[in-house]
Amino acid sequence: MQVIPKDNPDVSLSESAAESSLSRDFNVPLPVSEPFTNITISLRVLADLSSHKDNSPIHHKVTLTCPWSSSASSGSNEAVEEEEKIVPLQFLPPFQSSFRLHTAHQRKFLHITIAGLSSRAILLRKGKLSIVNEGNSKEFYSYLSLKELNPGSQNLTVINGTDVSYMWELGFGADQENMKGNHQLYFGGANPPATIHIEFRLEYAGVTLYEVKSRVEPSKGSEFCRAGGMCHLRLQILRLGPPPPPVAVASTLQHPSLTSLMYEVLADQTMWAICGRTAGVISLDGEVDKQNVTLDVMPLMGGFLPLPLVRLSKYIPMDSKVPPGREGMSQHPRLEPFSPGQVYNSSKAQQVHVLPSVPPNTSAELPVS
Repeated sequence: MQVIPKDNPDVSLSESAAESSLSRDFNVPLPVSEPFTNITISLRVLADLSSHKDNSPIHHKVTLTCPWSSSASSGSNEAVEEEEKIVPLQFLPPFQSSFRLHTAHQRKFLHITIAGLSSRAILLRKGKLSIVNEGNSKEFYSYLSLKELNPGSQNLTVINGTDVSYMWELGFGADQENMKGNHQLYFGGANPPATIHIEFRLEYAGVTLYEVKSRVEPSKGSEFCRAGGMCHLRLQILRLGPPPPPVAVASTLQHPSLTSLMYEVLADQTMWAICGRTAGVISLDGEVDKQNVTLDVMPLMGGFLPLPLVRLSKYIPMDSKVPPGREGMSQHPRLEPFSPGQVYNSSKAQQVHVLPSVPPNTSAELPVS
């Protein structure tokens, strides 16, 4: 009898427990048996989970090719046709993986989370992280520093409802390109343990270019911020890297300079009222490495209110001199977003304590009888 996975390149089968004996298809020898008897054969089927990103079941099919035909009679001279039986299989992933690239000022951290999905506890052992260029398979260690922040001999256990984390600090080079990563993780108590490969794509954002700081202060003459009272939102935008090189006017549409930036204040309208303009354009060119902006804001309620969010974008001004061959391009100013990790908001998730508004004076003379 021949066993073949049907249209599933990610399924391997074996009769033994050794992973080295796995194959895409193989023949199963059947022992001699009497008519009308049942035979039980143990098969080990493994499915690749590296490309599976959620907790939904994985469906595969296995085809059993039997060298006999149920319709053929014993005395017939006709050729016996092989009979195929399709067996549906359903695999439940034992855990789910996700990754994020965090920025802390100018430092970059890669965070991989493994969430358990099985009711059985699974032992995770130390794995290996490799990051390569998308264009070739050469490892990028000569251009990328990778500092592991996980304990070397720590074994972690995941179960349904729990998750574990792995973290590395990344040091990018100057001429980096987009990369792909592979986290090889060992799990299970067998010797050798089973392995799983977690693949992800890492979009190169380079070093942190700008930092945004914001704070809310009471107006002059006031000691605290109160609901319904005017306050000042002070913004500070700093350039962390060297000033960008000057760009010729004729090539501004192809390689726009990063000296002009637009800030936008995005506030929850149920908490804050922005008085005046909520956006503006600043310039960080030459020796100027920071700009300060002050806006008038009014808190609408008391409590610990999150600071208004500040979004920074590349501002490409209108160019009256259009290069030859680009006459059809729009000459209006436009905005381009920064890549994730290029702008660090050090005041994100901070809160300010706002006192309730002063109640009206209700004291009055009451008649006493």
